[in-house]
Amino acid sequence: VVSMKSHLINYAKGLVAQYYQTEGNKKLVIYLTGAPTLPSDKTKDAELLTKQWFDLVVPDYYGYARSAGVFSTKNCIQTVYDTIQIFDQQMSIISVYSDNDLILPKYDEIILIGSSYWWRITAIVPKYEKIIKEIVLLYPALDRLDRNEHGHKESTDEDFLREYLLWYKNLYRFVEWIDPYDAMLEIEEFDSTKNSSHLRDVKVFVWHGSADDVIWCGRSKKFVDQLKDMNPDGHYHYAEYYGLWH
Repeated sequence: VVSMKSHLINYAKGLVAQYYQTEGNKKLVIYLTGAPTLPSDKTKDAELLTKQWFDLVVPDYYGYARSAGVFSTKNCIQTVYDTIQIFDQQMSIISVYSDNDLILPKYDEIILIGSSYWWRITAIVPKYEKIIKEIVLLYPALDRLDRNEHGHKESTDEDFLREYLLWYKNLYRFVEWIDPYDAMLEIEEFDSTKNSSHLRDVKVFVWHGSADDVIWCGRSKKFVDQLKDMNPDGHYHYAEYYGLWH
């Protein structure tokens, strides 16, 4: 039995990521965590994925947690781009706890998984990076502007910003003269609910829990229906799991 190995890797311009690798796997998942949150152990996720012959890499965005640089929406996109390039081109990377550089395998397929607020980053990447043919969105925060207007309890912008600025402010490093709230609003221009034509030939799977009281699950179903209206022959799937939270 081939065992899964976990590496803390350093690559590109100071990016740090947790990389779970099993010899022989030919597919890779790049997992983009939501915000605000702490870096977390994804070993259980990796164990599930490796049963389907997927390796897993979970990068800290530029300017967040262990990675160098300044945090911004565009740098989050740069994080994804740099991660794709490193693995697609099998570039040399540093394994933090090893004396030798890590030799990356050649992957036949790379899939993006994005959760919560960072679904926008996940959904926009195929517009610029044609190697991405499949994305998965986990409980995506699809719309900030009409929360709590559907008869379903949801969090508010104030809730989000309170956590973001008070609890996690030391994890996200902004340019000093930029207001963090304004920095977060940069992501609005990458809203694929308003223009989803770049997803026409991309496989999209959207997962949401019915008991999510942070973001109403009905938005996710509406988004998938919107994609199906755009391209009836497309591969778009929505799954709702009863009783599961955000």
